[in-house]
Amino acid sequence: MSYVLARTSPLAYAVPPPTAEPAWLRRILSATLVFNLVDAVLTLWLVTVGAAEEANPLMAAALQTSPLLFMVLKMGIVSGGVLYLWSHRGRRLAHMGGLAVFFVYMAVMAWHVQSVEALAVWLRTAA
Repeated sequence: MSYVLARTSPLAYAVPPPTAEPAWLRRILSATLVFNLVDAVLTLWLVTVGAAEEANPLMAAALQTSPLLFMVLKMGIVSGGVLYLWSHRGRRLAHMGGLAVFFVYMAVMAWHVQSVEALAVWLRTAA
């Protein structure tokens, strides 16, 4: 496989030609979309039962307006970001951005696991 040198950025490095797909990037961006959906559903559920509050002011306002607006906005923003990163998959900055978003959502998933476990314990003791 021949490589070209990308010189359009100070973060230049040897990248495969644009036809090559970085499979690992596709996997982490796909996982990010799944994590975003799980985050949206769990956030909606936890806020509805009163076990949590939405920390993001924009999303909190959307959630107060309508759960459907919350879901559409949340899925649209993250999906748009993932699509943007994928469209620039030949750039190192897109790789770094994809990894950063993936790890942020991994942390969010860890928080949700902890929250759901705490809610389950609370429900058992309240019953």
